[in-house]
Amino acid sequence: MRKKQYVILHIENDWITGFLMEVKNKKTVLLHSEKWSMDKQRNESFEELSPKIQNGLLSFFTLLSDKRAKIILTFAHVSILTREMEFPKSSKKEMNKMLQIYLQEVLPKEIQHYLIHYKEILPLNPSSSSLSKWLITALPYTLIKPYLIFIEQQGFKVEKLDYMGYGFQRALFEDGQIQLPNTPYIGLIEKQTYGLNIYLYYQRNLCFSRHYHYNVLNQEQWLGHIEYFLDFFNHRIAQTPLSLFVICNTKEEWNMFEKQWKIKKNESLHSYQRQDQLSSVAILQAYKSDLVWFFLQENSKNPSYETLLFSAKKPKIFLFFFFFLFLTGVSIIGNQLLTYFEESLVSTIIDFNVQEKEYEYFVALNNALSKQTQMMQYIQSKNTFQSFSFEPISWVLEQKGIRINTVIYGNHRWEIEGESLEYDEIILFISSLENQMEDSSVFLQNIWKKEQNTFEHVSYQFKLSVIQKRGI
Repeated sequence: MRKKQYVILHIENDWITGFLMEVKNKKTVLLHSEKWSMDKQRNESFEELSPKIQNGLLSFFTLLSDKRAKIILTFAHVSILTREMEFPKSSKKEMNKMLQIYLQEVLPKEIQHYLIHYKEILPLNPSSSSLSKWLITALPYTLIKPYLIFIEQQGFKVEKLDYMGYGFQRALFEDGQIQLPNTPYIGLIEKQTYGLNIYLYYQRNLCFSRHYHYNVLNQEQWLGHIEYFLDFFNHRIAQTPLSLFVICNTKEEWNMFEKQWKIKKNESLHSYQRQDQLSSVAILQAYKSDLVWFFLQENSKNPSYETLLFSAKKPKIFLFFFFFLFLTGVSIIGNQLLTYFEESLVSTIIDFNVQEKEYEYFVALNNALSKQTQMMQYIQSKNTFQSFSFEPISWVLEQKGIRINTVIYGNHRWEIEGESLEYDEIILFISSLENQMEDSSVFLQNIWKKEQNTFEHVSYQFKLSVIQKRGI
């Protein structure tokens, strides 16, 4: 199986990390990784990457020998917005309209374009059958546009966009390498140098996430955001205990976290454990992403969704026509081949039938000759008549064009029955027989015509007697 090569660019608030990997037989092999720091003075609205990032990516892309390598972008960024919302259950068309109205109200007005992913999640109150709950993920197009332009300029193409909230979901619940607690809610806290990412999962599905970015290192800020999240969960989401996975950059951060919750004795936590390797596992599994992103434009009076070529194939009408023409051509060619094959098969069957009948006729004649030989051997062994009487009869049995069916000898008299395809052959045979057997008299009893359906041949049968003029 041919190896598939992937490049994953993980974009965070302060860093970009590149991973070059190969996947063969569902096994992932990391070939190379690099990390580049963001230019903190760079304005995110710029449509070009900083020279530092461009040079780093150019050097990284030189490791690729195949322009068909798949490029995947993953994000864990403060500008990504996630919102939970409830709608009355309705058709897909009506739900899209309600979704557009909702997004117009909650998304920042200064940003013109978004990439939207939405997914239905389990409601907090399952007994409410009239409402459906949805998780909306909004990714600013201005965040990814510089990467799309730069990557296309290098001859590559971005195949997928992934959000780390779903990346951690795959790493936690699909990878099977981590022993999970039995609580319905599981939270994940990812502490970065100048940032904090919080993800919440219910019944193994992402249902909530928040991102924070700090200009300076401040212990109280990120610990305060974690405390606020736990209080929010306990009062607004569920009263059940929460299991927590924590990712820290340093041991000091982990000690701060543990000290904070031991002092507070927070009863909302069922358990917590440190899992620093989860980030790498989640990023390297980005090639499994199946997220479908939609493009929302606010500057239109009637906002509409257009499917992008990220994680989903955009339907193209010409592909349908091409497929239709292809099927039509295959049908025509197949019909012609079947017609030719049918004619050839019929001809073969006819030839086979003719050859089979000829073969059966040959077998019948051969069997008759074999029986005649056996008959002569039997007559020779059972009778003591003089040899001059036997030799003419032997000559009779060997005549070509005449088939002798029965030969009976008794009281110096031969009774002979046979057949031939030609009437004249029988007359010639009788004449020759009279000349051959000078010491005997030949009496023709009958000649008649008989049709045989088995071989489809017309034959003439005869019966005659040969009486010896002198005894033995």
